[in-house]
Amino acid sequence: SSYLQKQAVSFYKTNRFFPKEETSFYQAGGKKLLTSHTSGYPFFMAIIYKIFGVTYKPIILLQIILTFLSAFLIFFATTYLLGETVATITFALFTINIGYLTFAQLILTDCLFIFLLSLFFERFSSFIKTKKTISLLTSGLILGISTIVKHASLYFPMFLIIFLLFFLFIKQQTIISNIATIILFLLCFSVPIKSMKIYNKKTYNKSEFTNTGNFNLYLWFWGNVIANQKNPTNMQKRKAIFAQEPKKIIQMLKPNDFGDEDWTEVKRKFWNSVMDNPIPFITTWL
Repeated sequence: SSYLQKQAVSFYKTNRFFPKEETSFYQAGGKKLLTSHTSGYPFFMAIIYKIFGVTYKPIILLQIILTFLSAFLIFFATTYLLGETVATITFALFTINIGYLTFAQLILTDCLFIFLLSLFFERFSSFIKTKKTISLLTSGLILGISTIVKHASLYFPMFLIIFLLFFLFIKQQTIISNIATIILFLLCFSVPIKSMKIYNKKTYNKSEFTNTGNFNLYLWFWGNVIANQKNPTNMQKRKAIFAQEPKKIIQMLKPNDFGDEDWTEVKRKFWNSVMDNPIPFITTWL
């Protein structure tokens, strides 16, 4: 990814992911927004560049090692939950997974992200097996770190909390003790996210952590819906229409009290469009 490479080289040279003259990440329609990407993987690349110089080979080698370690982490986690026989089968299936064999050779976030998720899964499984709170808190911290690499983990805690409520209830500890454990887990998860928000505010004057959900839903998805509705005669015209739609949508944004972008008006118009005519949204999604 040239976008990730640009950030990594910038940090390697200046200890900033973007030049000083850039006050934000994403520019379109005359406005500057926080990017939908985080900088965990470019930071990972930049540290390797500082040690070995700007070359891909050490990154690829380290990704192969991380993938190899992920296999063992999944083996240990499965052993905790289902025993060694199932864990051995899981390990064997891991070795023929095309995704792991392919992505280890690419400059993309996936191997680092999956390693962190595997480490989280191993620690969380250890907590289920041993009932040790330290394993749960460590898993929360690691899950939080993974959000700096890729945002998908932001959605995990809402399901984990439900699971923990039932699991801790089965342990028959006091309600106060169970609630305190869950709060500590969430605090550990939030530490890396809060740290990233502080960094963004200090460096770019944007206190947001991520705009991934807004970008994906309101810029890219809605932009695709509009492009399809205009029924262009060829792919070139469709690309031209789609390129302009995010810029138009961004024009609706206004800064809020924190200096971040207020997406309220965009959300209102998006959902009004869905209610007025849901068919194009459904067909585009499918």
